[in-house]
Parts: sequence; C-alpha cells; structure tokens
Amino acid sequence: MASRRTNHLRQYLSDTGVLESEDEELIRAVKAAYWRNYHKQYKREKRSREQEYSIALDKGEKNVLEQEAGRHKESLPSSSNRPHGHTRTSHTCSRTEVR
Repeated sequence: MASRRTNHLRQYLSDTGVLESEDEELIRAVKAAYWRNYHKQYKREKRSREQEYSIALDKGEKNVLEQEAGRHKESLPSSSNRPHGHTRTSHTCSRTEVR
C-alpha cells in the first residue's frame, strides 16, 4: 500500500503531465521541485503550530538549569560546542504548552 505522500506525489506528477513524457530528467526535476515545496510548506505549518526559544547560557547557568530540569524529570536538548564555554539551548513547544 502506498503512503499518502507517495499518492500526492503521483497525483502531482500526473497533474503536471510529466509522466506522459517519460523523460527521466524532467520527472526527476519535477519530483525535486515537489519535495522542495512539500518541505517548505511543512516547515511553514510547523512554525505556525510551535514556538521555539533559544537562550545563551554560561556553564554555571546551564548546570543549574539541568539540575532543575532533572528535578522535574525533564531534559535539555543537546547543544553543539560554543566558544568561551557558552551553550545555546533551544526548546520547541506547542502553543498549548505556553501559559
């Protein structure tokens, strides 16, 4: 059984008429355009549903935040190494979590 996204892609290819041309390069280009548009739309919808916050912490602040998160059985997302011991932490939540 094909996934819903595959069905949408197949319908898109059919609607654009590239399947009839049987030109592999053209089909590949149209598929790439479809997926670019799909991911662009998905990210736009995700941004409208969720909020993301980024904060910069030094090591001491990060340790305090990790301890408090642990008390509440939560964890912080992993972060990449930042210069001068600073850490960037971000959290994404749905609008229903924000009070």
